[in-house]
Amino acid sequence: MRTSFNFFFGSLLVAGVFSAEAQVYWQGPSGTAADWFEPSNWTGGVVPVGVGVQITNGGIAEVSSGTVSNCTVDAGRAAGPGMLRVSAGEMTNCTLRAGYDGSGGKIEISGGVVSTPSWFGLRAGGVAGSTGEVVMTGGTLSPTSYLIGDWGTGSFALSNGTVTATYWQTFIGNNAGSDGTFVQSGGTNNYNGLACYIGYGAGSSGRYILNGGTLNGSSGGIVVGVYGTGYMEMNGGTLNVPGTVYVGSNIGSDGTLVLNNFTNTFTNLQIGPAWPYKGAKGTCIMNGGNITNMGGGAIGSASNCVSTFIQNGGRLKRGALTLPASDGATGTFILSNNAAMTCGGDITIKAGGRLEIRGADVSGGGVYMNGSDSYAEMTAGSLTVAGRFLVPNGTNAAAFYMRGGNLFRTYVANQSARATGQCNT
Repeated sequence: MRTSFNFFFGSLLVAGVFSAEAQVYWQGPSGTAADWFEPSNWTGGVVPVGVGVQITNGGIAEVSSGTVSNCTVDAGRAAGPGMLRVSAGEMTNCTLRAGYDGSGGKIEISGGVVSTPSWFGLRAGGVAGSTGEVVMTGGTLSPTSYLIGDWGTGSFALSNGTVTATYWQTFIGNNAGSDGTFVQSGGTNNYNGLACYIGYGAGSSGRYILNGGTLNGSSGGIVVGVYGTGYMEMNGGTLNVPGTVYVGSNIGSDGTLVLNNFTNTFTNLQIGPAWPYKGAKGTCIMNGGNITNMGGGAIGSASNCVSTFIQNGGRLKRGALTLPASDGATGTFILSNNAAMTCGGDITIKAGGRLEIRGADVSGGGVYMNGSDSYAEMTAGSLTVAGRFLVPNGTNAAAFYMRGGNLFRTYVANQSARATGQCNT
């Protein structure tokens, strides 16, 4: 195992060195489930304990009772496909790999209790060109940490049961060329380590789809697009993350978060990287729903990053809005489709900032446009300003274009807005 790690923005390589432990091969019937504890299903006629196990003949090794301990289990390798099925019983301190260096590797968990040793005890899609999948419909899985798409293509489908990653980080799409997917339609997914990374390495691709169930995170948060391409979509279920959700986090990364009629709160949702990391691209698309808190809600949080928030309908409550949050970034907020946004402070548009109201209701404290190319436009809807509305004259080229809709304000100072709609004071 080779690792190089610098907080969560380092370069992680987990691959290549296969265990030198003794290997036992499954020889049960192909395409049919057979009992793990039947000696005749194994080469040598002995049930394996504390050794490496390979299921590569198209067979299905099933644990339906008893306890399996201290084995490294490969379901599917270059020699052929294979499946591990756990329906009851227990697997303790076992490393599980689906499709380590081949295709057709699968792990099914419908019951029982499964635990893995430290580091990456569960992997799907190990080396380049490999494919592996994990399907969980019940039971309890404690994988310390997991890699879904290490160098290859991996997937994890969770519809019931409980997953608890207890150590370090979880990765969905890890290294260059990898493709990882986690789809949760039910059950509970807990990660208690540093963070959950979606699209970690440069050239990686990762996605998390939350359709139901509960995703419980740690104070390390979720990073959608660390160095690679990350995508997270929330269609239902519950998200509990005490840390920050970052969308796009480092040079070359591309993160996308899609919220479809999603009702939830965020401790902190940040479109762009954590300081001092720069150069990321992050996009959040909100289609309906009701987000009652975004925390700081920074959009464009470091120089050279490009950050966009698109709200298509729904209701959003947040604190003060600054576009972009950091100098040298680009920050854009677009509202349409009868969206409603309430800011608990001022709306400030700086150089590189852009606000577009295309049929939405926006309210906040004051509005300050103080950047050399800050831009705001309203074509329909309303903007309610409780404080000052300031668009400076001079050479800084700040502009507010009112092409329609209604502007409600209590104070106007040095206004250079060009109004074609109705202005109400």
